[in-house]
Amino acid sequence: MKLRSGGILEFGDVDSHRLRVGARYTHAVGGSGELYAGLAYEHEFGGDATATYQGYSTPSPSLGGGTGILELGYRFAPKDGRVSYGVNLMGMTGQREGIAGGAQVTWAF
Repeated sequence: MKLRSGGILEFGDVDSHRLRVGARYTHAVGGSGELYAGLAYEHEFGGDATATYQGYSTPSPSLGGGTGILELGYRFAPKDGRVSYGVNLMGMTGQREGIAGGAQVTWAF
């Protein structure tokens, strides 16, 4: 990538080794839907992220550590239907922190 200053910044590969252990509880709602909640712990044993600027290596960030994860979601699949729907929310704390969410529509043929 060429910066406005004229310098060249190049990013290399990111290597990561993680192990996640967790559990999820699912509860049926109204015959066609289900609520779920999950709790997990993820440990990153280490990793490398490389970059160079003008041919010189930049410092590599430390990617190791633990993260607690909580997820909540809802899935709805009408009986005899080919389409299902879902929404989810996931929160993380520890080495990685933040909130993520999503919506999904699946069509089966």
